[in-house]
Amino acid sequence: MPYFPSLSRQTWPHENPNRANQQVPAIPAFMVNWKTSAAGAIPILLAVVDILQQLTSGHFDQTHLYADLGAFAAGFGLVGAQDAKK
Repeated sequence: MPYFPSLSRQTWPHENPNRANQQVPAIPAFMVNWKTSAAGAIPILLAVVDILQQLTSGHFDQTHLYADLGAFAAGFGLVGAQDAKK
């Protein structure tokens, strides 16, 4: 017998017949996947900061701009990912 019987197995609403009439609230995907969204927001913010730094200093580096475009693509891909359980 497990030490914490309530934590031995999580049940989802569709698995528990006592909660069959309760509906799961509609939560936006970016809030359900908050860890993935946070991991995507970081490269987006860093790319914005890098572009602003290039604008204020007047030194445009083509490799930095390409890296920033890649960071935007990866960031938006992570923000748009829906990898949580439905």
